[in-house]
Amino acid sequence: MLHELEQALEHSATAQQAAQHRLQQELSRLERERNEYQHLVKNCSQLQQDLTDLEATFTRWCSENFAPEGEIGREQIRVLLSRDRVEVDALLAQQQSLQQQQVRLEAQLAQAQQRHSEHQQQRPEQAQSEIEALKTAVDNEYEQIQQALTLIAAKLENHRQNVAKLAEQAEQLRQLQAELHTWATLNSALGDAQGKRLRNLVQSQTLAILLAYANQHLQTLSKRYRLTRIPGTLDIAIIDQDMADEQRSVNTLSGGESFLVSLALALGLASLSSNKVKIESLFIDEGFGTLDAQTLSVAMDALDNLQAQGRKVGVISHVAELTERVATQIKVVKRPGGYSQIRCE
Repeated sequence: MLHELEQALEHSATAQQAAQHRLQQELSRLERERNEYQHLVKNCSQLQQDLTDLEATFTRWCSENFAPEGEIGREQIRVLLSRDRVEVDALLAQQQSLQQQQVRLEAQLAQAQQRHSEHQQQRPEQAQSEIEALKTAVDNEYEQIQQALTLIAAKLENHRQNVAKLAEQAEQLRQLQAELHTWATLNSALGDAQGKRLRNLVQSQTLAILLAYANQHLQTLSKRYRLTRIPGTLDIAIIDQDMADEQRSVNTLSGGESFLVSLALALGLASLSSNKVKIESLFIDEGFGTLDAQTLSVAMDALDNLQAQGRKVGVISHVAELTERVATQIKVVKRPGGYSQIRCE
């Protein structure tokens, strides 16, 4: 729309300039013809005056040289004959030239009057009024277009300000979205109303570290199994390395295998806690009765290794085979009447 208004404005301005140019040309030509007419009138007046003077001079000359009745007396003839022929010819030639010039100027005056009359007929007052009316209409249209352009310019400025404001708000939105992304990431990893997600995350990391320590001990107790965490939960599964790393539940372990895994977890828990708290004592209550001789030997070797590291290991069990491996023993001897006696060996 702005482009169409600008084209209309250019067209109107061009038409106005063309009309003004034509009007100026006509006024200039009229002024030139008026000046030419005045010059011709002035020349004709001068020539008429010159002719009148010459006629007066000639009449005076004739009256002075001729008799009133037109008869020439001897004295007059003598005077005429006494004049120089060259002077007479010059006067006659001058008279003829002035007459010819008068005729030529009269003809030019008539032509100028004719052109002036034709010009006045071709350019009546009505044409000038139409031009003035057209100029007024063009001026009004130009004023309207200027007002429309001013309004459009104001709208464009308002649009520019809105674009700048939107750009500023978009930058603020980008910063807020970046901040929101950070908090959303933390919220997705840690946050909920009860703190369960953070607790699960911490427990998952702690369990992963515990299983890493437990697997180190489990390699000594049983090279067949390795502990792992079930993804998305806090449950523990075992990986059977003799069965192509098959993962299965700890409930599928036998009694002796469960004891070894539990012992590995207990040792791993002791290793996990040893960063800040030194655990020097370890008590194992029962569980040895389910072990076969080979497994029992492996478990006792692991306990001997812990004792060699400076830890005190206590075993609570009724298995008689342990007496051969445990040097220091505290026995509880049953007495009559519901009493018991503690004896150190």
